[in-house]
Amino acid sequence: MSEVNTIKGKLREVYNKEKVSVIELMKMILNENNIEYNVGDEDNIKDSFYDRFYDDYVIVGDRMFHVESRKDLREEDIFEASRNSDGTYDFLVQFYNGGCSFGEAIEEAMKKIKD
Repeated sequence: MSEVNTIKGKLREVYNKEKVSVIELMKMILNENNIEYNVGDEDNIKDSFYDRFYDDYVIVGDRMFHVESRKDLREEDIFEASRNSDGTYDFLVQFYNGGCSFGEAIEEAMKKIKD
């Protein structure tokens, strides 16, 4: 079943002073948390890491980021809008369409803009 996921948060790159690979960073974090893994099996290292830290870290290319904060907005209504320098407006709305129309959502978002 499909569902709407709207998540807002903050990421911070994991400090990597030794410039080691992401796999090595995973092993370091697993070791710090006393989580067992098969040292010679890269797939097992990844599986062990993601089984425990799926929501805590993300890998982008050869960089690792720690999720410092995360808020799941799936259950909340969102009505945000901002004015751009070219006179257009950006908006982000999330709402249950059984209780609010698209137009009503935009109207609510635009009320927050101070002209």
